Amino acid sequence: MSLILKVDCVQIPVPDLDAGLAFYRDRLGHALIWRTAAAAGLRLPESDAELVLQTERPELEPNLLVASVDQAVGAFAAAGGSVLLAPFPIAIGRCAVVVDPWDNRLVLLDAGQGTLVTDCGGNVVGVEAVRARGVPLPEDPSGPLPGIVFRDSAEGLTPDRLCGFFAGWRREVSAEEHLRILRGSAAVALAIEASTRRVVGFVTAISDGVLCAHLTSSPRLKPGDSR
Repeated sequence: MSLILKVDCVQIPVPDLDAGLAFYRDRLGHALIWRTAAAAGLRLPESDAELVLQTERPELEPNLLVASVDQAVGAFAAAGGSVLLAPFPIAIGRCAVVVDPWDNRLVLLDAGQGTLVTDCGGNVVGVEAVRARGVPLPEDPSGPLPGIVFRDSAEGLTPDRLCGFFAGWRREVSAEEHLRILRGSAAVALAIEASTRRVVGFVTAISDGVLCAHLTSSPRLKPGDSR
């Protein structure tokens, strides 16, 4: 069994976060996923890995996801690598820094505690526990749209997952009201972005329950537009 599951992110050091965002987000076009005071995660459109800009360390860092950091560190050392920084807690799980036999510095992390929760501006407001996620999604979603999964129910959905819809309408529709619309419809189809667990498109139906239905739909322009 492979020790490393996938590339979680590549961390790029920048002297100033706003300057880094001006270059990577505004000029190169990578949408913001999340942001804290010292770091920001940007989207890679054909991958669920992220570009992470950070201001705390001067090194370029590959971050590799493992099932368990504590077990992975032991296996890495047994194979001939060394541990530079022993496992320590991070917001989403645990992390460690290791060095391979050729002095390549690697960051190992797991996501045992959950995923970051953001507001509609992309600011991190907490961590969503693995077992408490409102919208269950497969670990490796696949289908006609990479990174997008589909649901036919609004059960478990919360207003913070409904950012960016109804922009420009004469009558403002809040996320809470949008959720009531989805729950009150005869049928619903949701397109959910796996990395953020946010709804990026929906179709609702008003039906007589026998033969006819009226459909309405509204996609967001693209993932990240509201952020």
